[in-house]
Amino acid sequence: MITTGTGSKRGHWMIRILLITGWFLGWEVNSAAAQNFQPPFPRIGVIYFYEANIPEEIWKNHDLIVVRLWYPEIARKIKAKYPEKIVLATNNVIDGTAINPPDDYLIPTLDGSCIKGWHQKHPGDCLYDGTNFCPIVNGKRWNDFLTDFLAERTDWSVFDGTFWDSWAGSISWQESYDQVDFNRNGIADNREQKDLADKYWREGNRLIVEKLRQKTPPGKVVVAHEASAEEVGYLNGLGDEDWEGNSWEWFYPNVWRRFQKEAVTPRVNFIEARGKPEDFQRMRFGLTTACLLDAFFTMDEGNYAHRYTYIYDEYFANLGYPTSEAEEIRKGVYVRYFDNGAVVVNASGKPQTITASDLRGGPYYRFLGGQVPDFNNGEKLGSIRLEGSISGRKQTGDGVLLFKQPTVLIAPIIVDNVAINMTSPGNQPARLEGNWIQQDQGKLRNTNAYALNYGWDEYGAPYAYTHAGNGESRAIYTPTIGVAGEYDVYEWHPFHGNAEDDYIEAQAVPYVIKHARGTTTGTIDQSKNSGRWNYLGRFYFEKGTSGYIMISNNVSSGIVLADAFKFVYAATNNDTFSADRTPPKAPTGVKIEKN
Repeated sequence: MITTGTGSKRGHWMIRILLITGWFLGWEVNSAAAQNFQPPFPRIGVIYFYEANIPEEIWKNHDLIVVRLWYPEIARKIKAKYPEKIVLATNNVIDGTAINPPDDYLIPTLDGSCIKGWHQKHPGDCLYDGTNFCPIVNGKRWNDFLTDFLAERTDWSVFDGTFWDSWAGSISWQESYDQVDFNRNGIADNREQKDLADKYWREGNRLIVEKLRQKTPPGKVVVAHEASAEEVGYLNGLGDEDWEGNSWEWFYPNVWRRFQKEAVTPRVNFIEARGKPEDFQRMRFGLTTACLLDAFFTMDEGNYAHRYTYIYDEYFANLGYPTSEAEEIRKGVYVRYFDNGAVVVNASGKPQTITASDLRGGPYYRFLGGQVPDFNNGEKLGSIRLEGSISGRKQTGDGVLLFKQPTVLIAPIIVDNVAINMTSPGNQPARLEGNWIQQDQGKLRNTNAYALNYGWDEYGAPYAYTHAGNGESRAIYTPTIGVAGEYDVYEWHPFHGNAEDDYIEAQAVPYVIKHARGTTTGTIDQSKNSGRWNYLGRFYFEKGTSGYIMISNNVSSGIVLADAFKFVYAATNNDTFSADRTPPKAPTGVKIEKN
């Protein structure tokens, strides 16, 4: 029997029933009390620092979503559709960004220098004195000025807590560290006592967190990027940004395990891996490490922008909850058991072969996946090689999700008009031939294109367009199929411009679907049903890249749009993204050709 990996992982039906019951009975439901901060495993998160286009569509299979406090409309959209999601309000105002506090609040130094935060290249991004040594200006110290700002400007009806970006658990890395004089006695703090400046700094951090808690509704969490282990007693969790696996054996006991066991409850720890979409090994290493530590996990390009989320097969898994702590099989190799399987992590710094006899219980199965089918092959575990290496502080590792029952986890394949945003890992974007124009993001304020954010370089435009012609302009969408089988095919097109009535879109855009059993043709009315998935049919595709979809500008009038196509493996229930299964227009000219 083949089971799917979705199960009850994303349902949280009990929470929904309580919320609905409260609504019917006229209760004022306390969202903080209802929020479940401990979803099943694996726990998937995402950080997004910009205005978003369709977050409720793209982020459905994430448990934790971190967005800027400046964009509460994103949180409202998410909560309206998925009330069970954890949504945190991130900010980078620890260095005064966007607040412009009085200079009296600056960290005092003997030479008058500025103690800069992580944004050292930005003039004026200095750190401020969170201690009670700080002078009072207009009735407030910095720790009140800052926390009042956040408490008053955060929409607590939709945000479940605060996520501090640009946090610093230490200032010892600053060039002027030995000039700091928090207590303002004319003597550098570190001359009085070793690292006294850091101790004062962390005391200020503690006061800021405690005062923020006093000014926000109960039940809200406070998580911080790059916090130090010494701050575990007043934070709900740590955001480990730009994780690459380096110095794993030191961080595991000295930082991660401490936050796992000692942070304020409810604990919300977050491993944020940095890498290219196709670095599947790093993703597995980070995701399985997070499972050892009760942490949420994401992988993106890192602190450069946090402007995209990659979607992996593993994100659809349902391991349930842990039935054990992490256990060391051999030096640097760990296993943790769950309701529905087990997670194995190789952090030894060298390749390791894991056999079924290394694990308790069983038998265990690798899941059948579409992105790395040679690794996630669906087979009963006999043995598996997990890669690893170490050179100085640079370290690689690997990990695997194992299941008690045969399991299929095949993420929907998205082929978009540009790479990364939103093309799936392991796939190439559409190939555009002829006179296509990639839409200039600077000319758009509103769009319902399939794009989380349309930026620059490989992130490119939200969609491409061309004008009516004789078929000289074509867009070819070629998915990389990892598992042969039937796939449901969907098309997504936006309206052209900033509003539905800006332009007239083509009403009969021809498409050709090349699949294993022949060729199917039809037309799409792009003047209707924009901003959603439009169902085109179910087709059998062989493994590899032999199948494709092609659209062209062979239309009499109107704008032709090339945005995204989606391929959903039909043998699973993994189509968890919203979709309209009614075609935008009945296909015409259907022709089946035998190969």
